[in-house]
Amino acid sequence: MTWRSVRVSCPAAGCGGSRTTGQRRGRGGLIALVEAGDLIEIDIPARSVNLAVPQDILDERLAKQQARERPFTPLDRDRPVSAALRAYASMASSAADGAVRVVP
Repeated sequence: MTWRSVRVSCPAAGCGGSRTTGQRRGRGGLIALVEAGDLIEIDIPARSVNLAVPQDILDERLAKQQARERPFTPLDRDRPVSAALRAYASMASSAADGAVRVVP
């Protein structure tokens, strides 16, 4: 059985930064394939996070996502959105790019 391992590097000051942006859900990273009940192994001393799911299952999940009309988006996102949130969304970059304000 083959397991997919994701290595998350953390600088001494804490986790985050551009090294992990490729793993974000909206960009089709591995985190987009995590489902309820999946085993995630966290090794704090080694600063690693491993998704213990066989590669063939991940490949199947990826194919299902890519076959959707809008891949890598929530299935059931029916919620009210305030005017303030719509205004912010119209002037902010992607979360993968820092969600910073972009002034036209």
